[in-house]
Amino acid sequence: MTGIDLVLHNGNFITQDVYKPRVTAIAIAGERIVAYGSDADVLALIKPITPRENLYGLTVIPGLTDAHLHWKLTAQSLQQVNLFDVPSKAEALRRVAERAAHAPPGEWIVGYGWAQDLWDDYAFPTAADLDAVAPNHPIYLKSRSIHAGWVNSHALALAGIDDSHADPDGGQIMRDAAGRATGILFETAMRLVGNLIPEATLDQLADQMKAAQSLALAAGLTGFHDFD
Repeated sequence: MTGIDLVLHNGNFITQDVYKPRVTAIAIAGERIVAYGSDADVLALIKPITPRENLYGLTVIPGLTDAHLHWKLTAQSLQQVNLFDVPSKAEALRRVAERAAHAPPGEWIVGYGWAQDLWDDYAFPTAADLDAVAPNHPIYLKSRSIHAGWVNSHALALAGIDDSHADPDGGQIMRDAAGRATGILFETAMRLVGNLIPEATLDQLADQMKAAQSLALAAGLTGFHDFD
């Protein structure tokens, strides 16, 4: 066989071929696997100069396919302030401040993943917390559950939410003991601010998806079903 570009050998390949469920070597030409079998069988197909790589017994499986992804949401969230598993409100605010320091005034800062039950006091954060670190940007941070949003005073003002604003059907504007909006929005109330955030252009979304695709491939995902 000619035209082989690379041989991987001394591995543990799971083939999904019922007649050869496991082999130790494969030969690759371009982007295709063109032969597989024992080390002896595959190495016999190549020339002395053909590149080869010893896997030292590592296991290789076919590319994975995810059965259910929200690809647009996934791609966009990877560009947002990452608040997953932050151990404290202070760390969440530090990350927001860092993003604000590199964003033009007035640009939306969007984040995702905070959970106040991971923090020492278990208390919901407030708009005032965000105002202290990023007063010149509207901020919208979705909780890990996606059932609550944390916003600052700038975002509240843009949405026209004041202390007398009525709760929307199916949602709630969290208020303090004095009836003032705190900066936490539940369920459909999140849309009051979320709907103000400009949609990414097709080119921007394509760039975001391209960046997300590289991470998917690194995790072994070579295909997925997009729920959206």
